[in-house]
Parts: sequence; C-alpha cells; structure tokens
Amino acid sequence: MSEPLRKNRDDVATSSKTTTIKVWDPIVRLFHWIVVSACVLNLFILEEGHYWHRVTGYVAAAALAIRILWGFIGTKHARFPTSFQRQ
Repeated sequence: MSEPLRKNRDDVATSSKTTTIKVWDPIVRLFHWIVVSACVLNLFILEEGHYWHRVTGYVAAAALAIRILWGFIGTKHARFPTSFQRQ
C-alpha cells in the first residue's frame, strides 16, 4: 500500500487560503459546451434532416475546426502535446 502524500511547510501555511486555478481557457470550455449542446439537440430534440438539425451539425463541425486550430496556436494548456513521452 502507498502512504498518503505529506505536505511540506509551504503547503501547510497556504492551505488555509482557498484559491481557484483555471487550467482550460475559454475557447476550450466553449468548444466542450458547444459539442455537448449540439449532441443533445441533434439526438433528442431536433428532427433529423431538417434545417436546424443541419445547422447544429455545421456549428459543431466549425467548433471542431476552431479547436483543432487552437490546439496548435493556443495557450499553453490548450495546445496538443508535441511529443509523447513514456513515464
């Protein structure tokens, strides 16, 4: 069995303060919720083949294209890894 991680003095001193660190930037978050919304709309609400069903699909495809582009030029946490390392 492994032991629980022990805190060093710095962690104990700052543990009384609660801070929120956002890792994903707004574009990644927006992409996620656009895809979730598009899937829910197209699977459960909109009728297949109708105008809004197709528009929702195009919006999801555009979001995917933007996310792929952002994976190469975006912020540090939004970028795709450049090399895969074994640990």
